[in-house]
Amino acid sequence: MYEILTECENYSNSLEETINYFNNILDNSIENDIDLIQEYIDELESIDTLEYLHDGIESIEEELDSYEKGIVGIEEQIASNECLEKDGIPGEYIDLDKLEEYKTCLEENKEAIDKYTILYKEYEEEINTFHSRLEEIMIEKEIIIEKELMDEVNDLKEEEEEEKRKREKFSKNKIKGDFAELICKHHFELMGYTMNKVGIEELSPAFANINGLNKYTEALKKRIQNMPDFLAVYPNLNYASFVEVKYRRNMNNSSLKSFSNTLHKNYKNFINDGTPLHFYLVTNIKPYVYIMKSNSKEKIETGGFYSIGDVELDKKSLFKSQKKEMGFNDVYSKVIKLAIEDIILPPT
Repeated sequence: MYEILTECENYSNSLEETINYFNNILDNSIENDIDLIQEYIDELESIDTLEYLHDGIESIEEELDSYEKGIVGIEEQIASNECLEKDGIPGEYIDLDKLEEYKTCLEENKEAIDKYTILYKEYEEEINTFHSRLEEIMIEKEIIIEKELMDEVNDLKEEEEEEKRKREKFSKNKIKGDFAELICKHHFELMGYTMNKVGIEELSPAFANINGLNKYTEALKKRIQNMPDFLAVYPNLNYASFVEVKYRRNMNNSSLKSFSNTLHKNYKNFINDGTPLHFYLVTNIKPYVYIMKSNSKEKIETGGFYSIGDVELDKKSLFKSQKKEMGFNDVYSKVIKLAIEDIILPPT
């Protein structure tokens, strides 16, 4: 009997340690470690001590039953002896100490059953609570992880969409830029200029693709990357100038002035060196073309830009007609304007 009670006491103590252990776990948040949560769930599911305590209680109940039967047997024997003694017949020997022992053990077993049954229910409830709480944490964490994964997927999709938008914007700007450069090239060539592309890709595709620049090549590449689009050469006048071509929408005097400031800032190295440089601007509304010489002090209201058709251009040696060649305004009105409108204006 006492061996069973000792075992039950050991099981109870072990379960109490388990309860304290898991209380400490939940008090010291584990929400951030899903693998650890799963380990604790598995650990709870593998606890055999609760089952052992249950088996111990059943063993005590069996002992209780045997003591009750022993007491009943002795009491029946006492009653039988009393009947025999009335008839003058001696009764059988009865061990009254055994009866007292059975009664003592019976009371102890009843107390043990009450005690361990209550503890068993408490431990079972607490362990089930731990298990439920850990499963809730697991579900919450899985939801968080799923949301984080969805956020990552959405972020990747957004990045892909952003890259797509950038590529589309780049392609659209490239087309508009190429369109403006083609207009500029033909405009100057019809005036008798030779137009040479001088961007980094034209000068040296190999250099354009260099990675891992050192202190010698970095400054060089930075300078070349900011090269204007064309070198315009007019042999008859022994003159040459860089020409930077841009396309912008819906320009007015205010936006022209602001854009002029931006161009002068971007090309200050050329301007400060006194390098001849012109800015050729194509827009989507009339007048479709503007031209200016860098660092010009004229046309203050537009930042130095002349609109195409301005009669002042016909007075400047670089833009007026030269012998058999048409001037800047003539080429525009007879060729460039007609070509632009043929492309961008709807049919009448």
